[in-house]
Amino acid sequence: MLSVTNYHHYTICILCNCKKRFNSFIPPFIVICLHKRLAGVSGALAVTAGAYGAHGFKNKDPDDYSRVLYETANKYHFYHSIALLGASRCRKPAVAGTLLLLGTGAFCGSLYHQALTGDPVLRKLAPYGGVFLIAGWLAIAI
Repeated sequence: MLSVTNYHHYTICILCNCKKRFNSFIPPFIVICLHKRLAGVSGALAVTAGAYGAHGFKNKDPDDYSRVLYETANKYHFYHSIALLGASRCRKPAVAGTLLLLGTGAFCGSLYHQALTGDPVLRKLAPYGGVFLIAGWLAIAI
């Protein structure tokens, strides 16, 4: 549960113990703090997934389509985990962060699923995820 405490015209976020001054009681930086945390978790998951991909597919043919899918998903997962950190500094961090999270989940998630299971049922989500990622980058820009 998120909660904030007013203390001498400053608002303290309990997620990261940062203290910043804002005019309203509901500070927009709670969203920023949350996106920073989610970016960190996403980056950690990307490293874990990359390590699994490097070792889990070791005995298979290097030209195997599953390995290519997995490497693509892992690469985009890393890129957009870093982009999520930048999203916390843009004008509309909630919009940009949400779009990047949705895009990463749909795009990378569908590729990870197909690479690990061989089941292409979720691959139709990848183009939608790509659109969300593009929209997330545009939300950072404007």
